[in-house]
Amino acid sequence: MTQGDGVDEVETDRASRPAGAWLALTRALSDFLSARNHSADFTSTRGRLIRERITPLALVLAIGLLAWIPLEYFLVEPHQFKRLATARLVAAAAAFSLYLALRRARIRPPTRGVRWRLPLAGLLLLPGLLYAVARLPGAMGDAELVASGYAFFPVITVTVFAIFPLTLRELAGAYALIMAGFLAVEATAGALLAPAPLQLLWLMLLAAAICAWASANHLRTLLQLYRQATRDLLTGLLNRRALGEQLEREARRAARYGRPLTLIMIDLDRFKRLNDEYGHLVGDQVLREFARRTAATLRDSDILGRWGGEEFLVGLVETGPDRAEVVAERIRRACADAPLETEDGGAVPFTVSLGVGPVRNGESLEEAIRRVDDALYEAKRQGRNRVTVVPA
Repeated sequence: MTQGDGVDEVETDRASRPAGAWLALTRALSDFLSARNHSADFTSTRGRLIRERITPLALVLAIGLLAWIPLEYFLVEPHQFKRLATARLVAAAAAFSLYLALRRARIRPPTRGVRWRLPLAGLLLLPGLLYAVARLPGAMGDAELVASGYAFFPVITVTVFAIFPLTLRELAGAYALIMAGFLAVEATAGALLAPAPLQLLWLMLLAAAICAWASANHLRTLLQLYRQATRDLLTGLLNRRALGEQLEREARRAARYGRPLTLIMIDLDRFKRLNDEYGHLVGDQVLREFARRTAATLRDSDILGRWGGEEFLVGLVETGPDRAEVVAERIRRACADAPLETEDGGAVPFTVSLGVGPVRNGESLEEAIRRVDDALYEAKRQGRNRVTVVPA
């Protein structure tokens, strides 16, 4: 579910306990190890950032490859220059084509991380191919390789990863391919065990460790900023601004492809009375428990956020009103059937009222929310702890 970057880390009451601290550490590590626990929205945000950084790099690479050709004329033998200049021209054309493709694709932000992996792989493959051309048997010796700058291509390829917020699994996979390619090129050149390639390999490994640390810190900072900007501090759900943006995006997608999108507005019943009777700290626990139970009820593709106060809003993607009513009833039962167990052994019962309605063709999201909100208050007028569906 899209709120996955925040719901699980709202265990603030338990974080001071050993089990809670261990759980928090495990979840923090999982953020760096893999993107599996990242929400779809953060994945899209991260992918967009990576693509935005690949785009100028592709242009810089294309210009740099072309600019070096005149200098290379004076650095290598004439028979080598023709081969290397041709390789640089081809690589520069490929880099510039990648730049143009990414510029055109900016109007369609990626929804999954896989949409940046191929451009990044293509960007980093070009220096590797140029290095392979320079190391072909009979092409260049070690001294010429250093003098012409080709010896630094593998290290540059490794260090570029420092500017991208990547997980350790992504970095490990990329570095494994780079190292394997380097070793294969050196083996083909018949210099695998020569001092120069071994020194270069050691330098690549050192640079990879430093850049992996920088990339992981970049990812951590991006996650922190993202969560601060999009999460409700108490419940860990999407805040109103982020919730509205995601729902607007889904509403446009639903209208474009003719797919249903249904909203559920939820309000905790008599929440002010609950705060007065049990205290605000217990009221906060109720809000967090409600968020946890509701999140567990929804799919990964659904959208859940705090609309304001004790009101919450759900967007059920590709779901019609009939199915949405079933989901709403499941949420209602999840709250009504089990009271909150407090730390002192007490039990705090709480219920919710829900309004359900689709986003109709041609209407704005604001109009759909207003109709669902009216259905919610109709549920309250009928006695609370019930689901009301907007009439068709």
